[in-house]
Amino acid sequence: MSWLFGLVIFIVFLFLLFKYPKQILVICGLLVICVIILYYVFITLPNQERTERSNKVTLSIAYNTTNCGLQYPLNVIITNRSDKTVTKVTWWLVVNKPGFSTNLAGYSANYSCDKILKPGEAWSVCYMLPSTLNSQNYPLPQLEYKTSSKYVYFEE
Repeated sequence: MSWLFGLVIFIVFLFLLFKYPKQILVICGLLVICVIILYYVFITLPNQERTERSNKVTLSIAYNTTNCGLQYPLNVIITNRSDKTVTKVTWWLVVNKPGFSTNLAGYSANYSCDKILKPGEAWSVCYMLPSTLNSQNYPLPQLEYKTSSKYVYFEE
C-alpha cells in the first residue's frame, strides 16, 4: 500500500513542478541541503568521535607461557586511554608467520573481554590459542599475534 502513497506524492510533485517550477526546485534544493547537514551532524560526527575514542583503547597480544602457562599462552593487555569507561572489548585474532599474510588462526578466533576499565586503566588476561591453529606445524613463540576488527563498547 505504501507504493500507492508514493505514487500519489510523485504525481502531485510532477503537477506542482509544471505549475511552479522555480519554487519547487528551490524547495527541493533546500531539502537536499537540509538532509546533507542533518546526515553530517547526526551520523558522520558521532561516528568520527566514536572511532577516535575506540582507537584510544589498545590491545597488545603476545605468546607468553611464562606469565600465562601452556594452557592459556596468549597474554592480552587491554589499555583504556579514552575519556570514557569501557564495558566490553571484542576482537578477532590474527596469527601470521613472519613475512607472510595468511591468517593461521582461521575463522574461529574471535575473543572478548567484559572487564570494566575506567579511563587510564589497563587489564592483563590470558587466553587459549584458537582451536584451528595447528601448534605442531608452527613454532608458536615465533609467530606474530595481532588483532583485527576490534569493537569497543563504552558506558553510556
